[in-house]
Amino acid sequence: MEIDPTKRINPIARIVIIKDGYILLSSATNSNKRFSSELHFLPGGHVEHTESARDTIIREMQEEFEEAEKVAVTDFLGILECVWDNKGEPYHEINIVFKGEIDDFDLNAPPKAKETHIVFNWYKLEELEKLNLLPNTFCKVIPVWIKKENNTMDMFQTEI
Repeated sequence: MEIDPTKRINPIARIVIIKDGYILLSSATNSNKRFSSELHFLPGGHVEHTESARDTIIREMQEEFEEAEKVAVTDFLGILECVWDNKGEPYHEINIVFKGEIDDFDLNAPPKAKETHIVFNWYKLEELEKLNLLPNTFCKVIPVWIKKENNTMDMFQTEI
């Protein structure tokens, strides 16, 4: 039985890389057919069958970054479940989010993308809510997750 892609749940592994008050985000380029170039995302991608979320991030970085060896996956941050509108269709995601680090941080030279449908840039963390970051709930939970001041905080968030 074939599953209607508009009714699919998408397991996504994402990485939060923050350095000196800036966060690394990916954006679609004009050649991207699935997403508008005005949207921003945390780097990462779909978890493949039998692949761990951590391994997904490593694979995605190798596929997307010119210098993937500079990226390290460190701590688990949380899970965000959400549904958002993608060109008039509901897009259901379960995001498994890790913290990461990148060597040779340079605001003027973000990591170069290997793929033509995405681009990477650094943005001020304090301006996260001004960006069209999807899922939008990340604007609220990322600052909480990265503080880790409260060990009992809820690491699972849902919009459903």
